[in-house]
Amino acid sequence: MIDSLELDYTVRRRSMPAQHWVGLQHEIRNLELEQVESPLATLRMALTEAGHTISGPWWTTLRQTAEAEVVEVLFCWPTTQIPAEPVGISGTIVESGTLPARDELFVILETSDDDSDLGDLGAEAAQIAMIEQANDDGLELVHGSIRQVGVLADDGTPEAIELVIAIQ
Repeated sequence: MIDSLELDYTVRRRSMPAQHWVGLQHEIRNLELEQVESPLATLRMALTEAGHTISGPWWTTLRQTAEAEVVEVLFCWPTTQIPAEPVGISGTIVESGTLPARDELFVILETSDDDSDLGDLGAEAAQIAMIEQANDDGLELVHGSIRQVGVLADDGTPEAIELVIAIQ
């Protein structure tokens, strides 16, 4: 499949330290993401107003729910500490936690005018490339750990997306 799409992905591996995070939960029904009012911007503003420090680029992750047609998206910002008090945003569910120290595989999906790397097939092909690499290297992937992480330029503007999977 990857060869037929003629998409070339370089799968990389890295070790990452533990990372605190705060995330805003949103549900997708029937696998279609309706327009969401800037969840990352809303969360960032709430964190900043509450005095929390953002410590890196945003990420999103998907979670399966008990209902087959419903998937949760968690929009996250890494923070320097877990909030002692809950971060409240009216009408939303806000969570926090810590990603453990981990090794992970990742692929950089370049953004472009047509976002060809970011389309459904591009992201799926990148995921398949990481799974194949893990199998070739005898690595076990952590189920449910796929994240899309923003890659930011020095001025803070988005320049790419990393598709990331933790390995055991």
